[in-house]
Formats: sequence, C-alpha cells, structure tokens
Amino acid sequence: MADALPLMKSAFIQLSEGRARVPVRTNLNVEEHHGDSLIMPVFLPDQARTAVKVVSVYRGNPSVGLPLIHGVLLVLDAETGRPLSLMDAEYLTALRTGAASALATDCLARRDAKTLAVFGTGVQARFQVRGIHQVRPLETVWVCGRTPRNVASFVEEVSDELDVPVMAASPREALANAELVCTATTSDRPLFETSMVRPGTHLNAVGGYRPDMTEIPLDLLASATVVVDHRASCLAEAGELVQAEARGFWQPSDVHGELGEIAAGTLKGRGDQNEITLFKSVGNAVQDLAVAAFILERAEAMSLGTRLSF
Repeated sequence: MADALPLMKSAFIQLSEGRARVPVRTNLNVEEHHGDSLIMPVFLPDQARTAVKVVSVYRGNPSVGLPLIHGVLLVLDAETGRPLSLMDAEYLTALRTGAASALATDCLARRDAKTLAVFGTGVQARFQVRGIHQVRPLETVWVCGRTPRNVASFVEEVSDELDVPVMAASPREALANAELVCTATTSDRPLFETSMVRPGTHLNAVGGYRPDMTEIPLDLLASATVVVDHRASCLAEAGELVQAEARGFWQPSDVHGELGEIAAGTLKGRGDQNEITLFKSVGNAVQDLAVAAFILERAEAMSLGTRLSF
C-alpha cells in the first residue's frame, strides 16, 4: 500500500493533465446473472505501457462462496504493442482502489482526522481501511454491514492486522463518531441519511460504478465539496451524481475538480475545518496500469512469474 500511494498520485496527475489516454470503458451487463464485465483500456506515457483490464462484478458471488470481483490485466509495451504480462486483477483492483481513497483522504480530509466509518465488509472495504491508515493513523474504526458473520470476520481480521480497535455499529452510531467515511458496497440506495454526517467529515464513495447505483444520499451533494477521479467518467457513470442531477439537488458544474488537479497543486482541496468533502470514484484504468507497471518491473528484477511464449 505504501508503494501504491505515489503511483496513484502520478497516475491521477497524468489523467487530469490530459496526458493519459483512457477511452470510455465498455460495460457488458449480464442482467440475468446479476453481473457486469467491464473492459478498460489505458495508455500511460510516463510508464511507456498500455493495458487492458477485464473485471467482472457479480453481486451474487459472495452468497455461493465466490469473490465478488474477478479480473485479469494484460500489460503491453507501448512502443511495439508486445504483450508483457498477464496479471490477476482482483487483488490489483482492491489495492489501487484503497490507494486512491488514501490519496483523496490525504488531499481533502482534516489533518487531525483519526476515526473512520466503513460501509461494507468485503475485500474492497478492507483495503479502504488499510489505505486510510497509511495517511491518517486511525484510532478507531466502526464497520457497518448487513451480515453479522461477515462483520465479525472483518472486525477480527482488521483489528488484528492494524492493531486498531474495530467495532460493529449501526450507520447512525458510526457516523456520530467518524471524521472519515468510506463506502465500498454495491448498494442501489443510500446507506445513511445526510443528517447523520458531521461537519468537517471527509467521505470516499467507491462502490457504485453504474448510474443505477448509489451509496450516498443525494441531498448530501448539495452541501458537500465534490471531487471526482475523472470528470467525464463520473458524470456518465456515478449513480450519486446522475441521480442527484435528475432530482435537482446538484448539477455537473458543481464538481469542484478532479483528484489529479488537487494532487498536482493546481486546485485547492479542503477550504475549512467544517467543510464536508466527498471523493466520488467509479474507478479508472490509469490506477490499474500505474500499479501493474510497478509490479512488472519488480517481478522482472526478482525473476518472478511464469514466462509464456505466444
């Protein structure tokens, strides 16, 4: 995670400066099986690599003992198009998503924030906590989940790993104490009410990636400073933004800016201690390639991996 943070900063700056090439991803919706397969191509000039990620999100998988997310990432040489590596993208996706929230938290949250509420108990939620703990050493974590067994597993694993008190809580209990919030679910309805959010809170909303999905109450956008990973992608795909605009709570011109602009220092982040800030991410392929290029470089240096001939 510590290695991933500077990689996210570089990737988002390249994205916001228009140097990265990221076509709009294709979403193959498999409605009858409650899943989506996303095809995500990208070119990062600083890494001299291109890549294509195929990631599937099947919402019924956890109930049958399978991961919510499956994925692979193909990395190619940008100069020749030669395939360089094929990687498991399940871990990669969780790592880069957690690192992006960590970067956003470092750019937008109060410097003294040390309490976190996390919604969700899966792999993504775990990496959210790991990422946040890198930039704001946490004193307490509250977790909100629908399945008691999964909540108990989350509490035990994360508290042992980070040596931080982790407690199960209702949304109201968690938000009454939290200065930081992460939502990492596939919910199609808000997970809490706007009135529960304290002044000065920073939120990372990373679970929703379709216009019909929303984790954040729509009226919260009217009072929050909204920062996105990529303006065009979020305005097309982020359910919170799409639905809030349709309901008249918010409009696209209200986007404060992109994370890369703040990371580069060309745009101010938090304005004051009582401001509510919201980072909305639908995920971007620059995140995947930035981390994958680093992993590939390390693997080659350490002679790791299996060599294939095409």
